[in-house]
Amino acid sequence: MVAQLGCPQFFLTLSSADMSWPELFRIIGQQSGRSMTDDDIAALSCDEKSSMLRNNPVLAARHFNHQLKAFFKDVLVGASALGPVRHHFYKIEFQMRGSPHAHCLLWTADGPDMSKATAEEIEQYFGIKVSGQLPLAENPLHALVDRVQRHTHSVACRKGKDQHCRFSFPRPPSERTILAKLPDDGFAMCIKR
Repeated sequence: MVAQLGCPQFFLTLSSADMSWPELFRIIGQQSGRSMTDDDIAALSCDEKSSMLRNNPVLAARHFNHQLKAFFKDVLVGASALGPVRHHFYKIEFQMRGSPHAHCLLWTADGPDMSKATAEEIEQYFGIKVSGQLPLAENPLHALVDRVQRHTHSVACRKGKDQHCRFSFPRPPSERTILAKLPDDGFAMCIKR
């Protein structure tokens, strides 16, 4: 696709929020003849949820696929804040615990030709499209973004003898988009806040 369409403007990884999907646990409960209320689902422990997902991998994977397709249709390809999407591609993989995630490429109609654009054009385009800013408290997305888009240290990021975060978090914010290049001036990426 890169040979035919050029370099995509966006690479996304979308992870399954399966532990936070009450409708999924309601469906799994129905499969075993158990009617679950929102309160019943909220009372489930992490171990109980994990067990339900492990025992129903096909249902969990199909639900993720449904959520992913709806997200592409309604958010990314539909009325996207990223701009009109010309082409997209995704590949689904599974994490160690069995939860799916998708690696996605997006080619936008209004995006720069990444092989020909100047650094200033790339910085300007991504400076408008991408933000690492937490929405204001009155925004309905504030609580969700604060919960799922914040790094919390875990065993996975503290591997090794020094026990420091291997992802170097927390990182200082940047006020603007910065274009970083490898020493051979080959590949560029944008970073903001």
